[in-house]
Amino acid sequence: MIAGKHYIDFLSINLLNITLLIFSTFFVDCSSENIKQIYKFSKEKEIKLNFPDGEIIGKIFDLLEHDNKFYLVDNQSHKIWVTDQKGQLLRTIGRKGQGPGDLNGPVSIALKGDTLLVLEKENSRISLFNNSGTFISQFPVMSGMLSSMEINRDGKKIIIGESLGIWDYKFYSINGKEINISPKSERTQILMPASISGGQISLTKDDNILFSCIRKYNIIMLNWNGDTLKSFSATPHHYITPPLNDRKKLMKQKFLSLVILPLQITDVILVQRFNKFLNINSNSKKEENEFYYDLFSSDGKLFAEGIKCEYPYFLYQKNGFLYTMDYTPLEQGNDNPSILVFKLQKL
Repeated sequence: MIAGKHYIDFLSINLLNITLLIFSTFFVDCSSENIKQIYKFSKEKEIKLNFPDGEIIGKIFDLLEHDNKFYLVDNQSHKIWVTDQKGQLLRTIGRKGQGPGDLNGPVSIALKGDTLLVLEKENSRISLFNNSGTFISQFPVMSGMLSSMEINRDGKKIIIGESLGIWDYKFYSINGKEINISPKSERTQILMPASISGGQISLTKDDNILFSCIRKYNIIMLNWNGDTLKSFSATPHHYITPPLNDRKKLMKQKFLSLVILPLQITDVILVQRFNKFLNINSNSKKEENEFYYDLFSSDGKLFAEGIKCEYPYFLYQKNGFLYTMDYTPLEQGNDNPSILVFKLQKL
């Protein structure tokens, strides 16, 4: 799985009235010869969800496509929605609670063979189900602002991200035993809002780990022994490093720059970030979050930055396709949102 994961106030964009539906184009000086490159996100498909009356979908924090089915992690409804490729609801997994088979604040999903692993923030645990939704087992994990989870290719190790600190992640065995290869947590004195749907961890095509620090522009690539292989750092346009331990400076800032789920697309690392407007002055006009995308080469070089995109970020990547949720249909009177599928293209 190469996925991603917690909660943002999503922008409401009327995509249906845009002919090309969210093309983001930018120009970048990517060499000493001043060569220009142009990229765009092109919409490949819209999958309209078709759920029965009375089924209410909340915020989807993660999604996974497997065996011609979509698994949607609903943090607000405390369940997993399972649909076919056309968006038809097949079944649900879990219900709100603390008992075996219950879910409370699910944020991430991973797959080991035909076994589904669901990370629950409020229950601070991982619950395991078979692909028909039958509960198998559960085990406790670290508590906190749990954001995302991945499992390695051989299905023996799990990594979990926690977005309250700077370097908070832990490794577990598939049996729930904590593996002592995690870094020392670097906490901030100021608890800045960083609860996000979209998370901070994904996997590369070589089964390495991409981890975003969220409050710092620093993506690290790890192996499953916890060794840092490389990092992707920058100070791109429209990014302001947050004053992590200075409340006075924080109060003067108009917005926070947060770096979220990195994704590998072929040999390109896509870094997703957004500026969250603070609106500390209650009399100020509410401003929407701004989303940007940066591109790194596999050797860690930033070659494209500041893609301005008026659409919230991607939750999942598979075979070069990027998946996200579109809640605009709900605002237009429809009962259900849609899954949108994009590709990053170079012109």
